[in-house]
Amino acid sequence: MDVFAWLDAVNGTLLELGEHRLVDGVFRLSSLIHNDQHDAVDALVPELLTDLQRVRHPWLEVYVRHWALQSRILRRADVARGLDDAVYLVDFASQEETRDCPQSICAVQDLAAAYGYADGAGYAEERLAVTRETLDRIDATWPCFDCLSVEHADALVRAGRPEDAVAFVEAQTATAQRNGGNWAEMTDVRIDALLALGRNDEALALTGPRVPCWTGRAFVLRRRLNRARALTRLGRPDEAVKLLPDFETEILPTPVLYESWLALVEDLVERAVEGGPENDGHLDRTIAALAQKLEGNGALRRCFETTEARLRLALARGRADVAAHVLDDLRRRAALLERPLDAPARVEAAASRVADAPAPAPPVIGASVEETMQAISEDPEVAWDQVLAAAERWPTSVDLATALAGLAWSPPTVAVAISRVEAMASAASAPDRLQQILGHLLLTHAPERLDAWAEALLPRGGALAATAHWVRGRHAWAHGDHATARACFEAVLALDATAKNAPKALVALLEEMGDLEAALVALDEAKRRADEDDRPAYDWRRMMLATRLGDWPLVRAICAELGVELETTEGPIDEVWGRIEVRLSPPLVEGGPFVLEAVRTGPATARVNEIAAAGEPNWYDAALIIDPFPSREDPDAALDEDDEGSEERPMIHAAVEVLRRPESLIVELVGAQPEAQVLDALVERLLELGAAIRMATGTWDIEHAETEESRPGFGWLIALPEGTDLRAAHTALEEAARAVDGVMVWPELVARLEEPELIEAQEAIAEAWGLD
Repeated sequence: MDVFAWLDAVNGTLLELGEHRLVDGVFRLSSLIHNDQHDAVDALVPELLTDLQRVRHPWLEVYVRHWALQSRILRRADVARGLDDAVYLVDFASQEETRDCPQSICAVQDLAAAYGYADGAGYAEERLAVTRETLDRIDATWPCFDCLSVEHADALVRAGRPEDAVAFVEAQTATAQRNGGNWAEMTDVRIDALLALGRNDEALALTGPRVPCWTGRAFVLRRRLNRARALTRLGRPDEAVKLLPDFETEILPTPVLYESWLALVEDLVERAVEGGPENDGHLDRTIAALAQKLEGNGALRRCFETTEARLRLALARGRADVAAHVLDDLRRRAALLERPLDAPARVEAAASRVADAPAPAPPVIGASVEETMQAISEDPEVAWDQVLAAAERWPTSVDLATALAGLAWSPPTVAVAISRVEAMASAASAPDRLQQILGHLLLTHAPERLDAWAEALLPRGGALAATAHWVRGRHAWAHGDHATARACFEAVLALDATAKNAPKALVALLEEMGDLEAALVALDEAKRRADEDDRPAYDWRRMMLATRLGDWPLVRAICAELGVELETTEGPIDEVWGRIEVRLSPPLVEGGPFVLEAVRTGPATARVNEIAAAGEPNWYDAALIIDPFPSREDPDAALDEDDEGSEERPMIHAAVEVLRRPESLIVELVGAQPEAQVLDALVERLLELGAAIRMATGTWDIEHAETEESRPGFGWLIALPEGTDLRAAHTALEEAARAVDGVMVWPELVARLEEPELIEAQEAIAEAWGLD
């Protein structure tokens, strides 16, 4: 059974039916998964399933659902939704219309893997039974033989039977080798079992063979982690450290790697290898985040075991206080397990270790707030102790309250920070700033307490009431309550004549609400409150709002105030201010963001001059309102010929609004290259018609399929704006084509002319010369 030969045949049939988008999506699906582009997978799969149900192809639906589960379960360890999907797929793949599908067996692997991630030890026996029964129905020539053997062996390891797992994998590998089957993925579970048995030399030997590229990036990284684990246990941690993957880009997005990564980190921490991970507050926060992710994914046994590792590491660095808080998480997560098995006993053993552990040494603080702040540790755990102790000594320090709020992150530290800052605000003779800090703490960590806090401050008036309105307004805005947020921000302006953040927030809120007139008034107030040096920036913002409102007299008046010279004296501003790039992002566009070349045409406007290639969104000649301030400079942008020697690069501005998006026709002109004078004449004629041209770079040859005649090739993208005389453009291209015996095609234009004979003639030329 060759799944991929079957898939090729199915795709061929669908192509004959004109289902090009569907075939392209099916083809891309496995590639996206292997490259860990899972957001793209989540976007693609519903589209594919809709198309498959339309064309009534249940076999291919089994294939797509299986690969979607490979992404969700075997790469992301997400069984919160994946387990139900896996159960559904087993049922769907067992129906009469699908049971003979070559990929239906894979549904068993998906379900076994899902139960493994949900609770590897708890569901071990069920995994063993279902994989054994399915393996008995297939032979080693099936690709599923490798995958199902992996699930069976992993179940043995999770059941505490690593010796049986090694024996099983060795037997299955030998069978696969004799029959020309696959065994690549079995190697890693064999390594896991050997490491569990302490047979580190054998494990290391198996990490040497290169992982096949088709297994995917996650499997390559898992092999690398296992090699590092074996090296560490063999007394070669310096080599292992060099194999540590980048955490942010390679480990964090790939939950199936958390277990191997954490096992390696524990080994390296135990050996205190130079350049290796430090057992400190940073690591503690990292592991807590991994456990939270696994809990959200429904990978509950792995979450429990990750929490155990966090507790062990806390005790190892002498932090019994932290371990006591982690113990609470461990108890709660043990109770989530469907089949606790030995989890309760492990929790009680952990509790005994925590109870017996000595209390941490008291923190060292300075003789003053300033001295303490200068000596705060880079380890957030130690820094927390220092700041908390200092806050007890200096209970009205704004600096210490600010530091406490910044260091609080876990529920225990957040509760302490809120309580401490409340006490500090009560003790202070001028509590305004301390109440602001308390408000932000509540906003971030305990929004359910905001109303009571605000109601207590409002009767006190002045800055305290303004603080209550400000924090309450931010909370309302974040939750989509625009009316309440607006009232709160306006109340701040009425109460506090010095407030600067509230007027800026009000402007942004009003823009979001679409009340641009009110936003312009608020912006005037924000400018009035701003420092003198900052006011020109507000003027540019005012010009953007005035442009959106179409108030060109105001735009021109502000330009005059700023000394910006204009070419005209009235009406809309449409000039050439220089080359820029614009970034279009949702909700202005679907599938963005993307960056396009453009010309700035005024204080807050631009016109796109980039001609899109085939299949890309066509924004040529679109008029946009842009943010006047560039978001960044693009260091990789190519210079125009006129800019040679210049250090300037085009600036990127965010698009704020689409004023006009004409339906330009983008034509791909390709064929044999005419002589220079022919091309010059063609360029001149197209420009007369209002067209724009993007010429291809590089050189290449085209060849006739039958005669093997070869000619130099060329290609252009031509943008024909709305209203262009398409017949005249076609005539100009025909004249140029005659110079090369007609070896030139412009399919998009002839399709628009809707003349069958022209279309057929161009299709014949394209096929003969390979121009499609």
